[in-house]
Amino acid sequence: MIKEIIPGPRSGAVHIPASKSQAHRLLVCAALGEEETEIFCDGISKDIAATMACLGALGAEIKETKQGGILVKPISAPPAGEVILPCGESGSMLRFLLPAAGALGARARFKMEGRLPERPLAPLDRELMAHGMSLEKRGDTLACSGKLRPGDYRLPGDVSSQYISGLLMALPLLPGESVLQVTGKIESSAYITMTGDALRLAGLALTPDRGCWVIPGGVKYRLPYLPIVEEQAATLKLLEPLAGKEAKSYEPVIAAIAAEVFGDGK
Repeated sequence: MIKEIIPGPRSGAVHIPASKSQAHRLLVCAALGEEETEIFCDGISKDIAATMACLGALGAEIKETKQGGILVKPISAPPAGEVILPCGESGSMLRFLLPAAGALGARARFKMEGRLPERPLAPLDRELMAHGMSLEKRGDTLACSGKLRPGDYRLPGDVSSQYISGLLMALPLLPGESVLQVTGKIESSAYITMTGDALRLAGLALTPDRGCWVIPGGVKYRLPYLPIVEEQAATLKLLEPLAGKEAKSYEPVIAAIAAEVFGDGK
């Protein structure tokens, strides 16, 4: 069947889903925190469900509420014995929870699906192993053990912002001060800002100085009881150049929206 598409003005309503990237960060901070909190998230994607399952395996109690929220009771103690973390195809979940597992001193086995086993972890893996963790990858499984130590960490800024975000959320849980130095140009810096916003909401304000974060140890995260996961504000900003103009090509905008809503996030 051939349908004719005629250019012209359109009207209607578009539902913008909750930010998956922000939901990941708030859930991690809540599970690693000190107090029970409920996070309001309009819609639970496959990746957010994987986040909930992994945090639950690490010892957090997480459940959906009738009001559309996610109730999180924090991890009270590292799990006894080895736990299985079903991170699916979520690269952000793997890169966020690998340092967190080290901060907890947990023995964990990450189960990866799709193309995730092929995606790189260097140089994050080298930094983790240099500071007390053991990592072993076999096929679609990544096993980790050992307790992460505070110290000086270095990462290049042009590999993945998820490496930086994972360390920013995990290092404050260690018993001493750490320094995270990011060298070169930082890619996807907006996602690192989003991580900083989540940490600030949890009570920790970190201000980098020329790519260097000085991170205190012994921090206790305390999120407000009902933080709300925002809609895709970052995605909506991609539409601003089109306001009041006739766009010659919508493809870059559509691609950017698809990457944020359906992709892995940063």
